[in-house]
Amino acid sequence: MKKGITLDRETADRITLLTLIDYRNYLRKELKGYAKGEWLHADDVISHQKTIEALEMIIDHFGGEVEAA
Repeated sequence: MKKGITLDRETADRITLLTLIDYRNYLRKELKGYAKGEWLHADDVISHQKTIEALEMIIDHFGGEVEAA
């Protein structure tokens, strides 16, 4: 017997898209906190910014809307 679950492509894509959007929003929230004075390591600030840019491209690829920050 196979382990795991089987999803149709549309459902899998939707789950992926929602996860990517959630992660992008989390990183934005951390950067907003940093802008308000919350501590965030300088390397993380740069990494978050680059990751958000990459996520925007992938979200667009999956058919999601890219929101202004």
